[in-house]
Amino acid sequence: MSVTDQELADYEQTFEEFWKPILMSGGTLNIDQLKRELHDYRVLMSNVSRVYERVTGGVISKPMTSPDAVIREANRHYKWMWSEDGES
Repeated sequence: MSVTDQELADYEQTFEEFWKPILMSGGTLNIDQLKRELHDYRVLMSNVSRVYERVTGGVISKPMTSPDAVIREANRHYKWMWSEDGES
């Protein structure tokens, strides 16, 4: 799998602007902080999957799914749920 120049630029910029201040101390990578951030990321990804699955009626569970797709599917699921409740 090849990485495009734009993708490289995107993750380099993300590191410089977001992660570097969190993970670097005096020009050295803080391994303990990296472990903590990776743990938090793992928990977040797991939780996002569970929430996506719940709000979309089981249709979407992948955490990297476009937010627009998740919202669209959640709206469709809610409309379906509301129409079911209205018939009872």
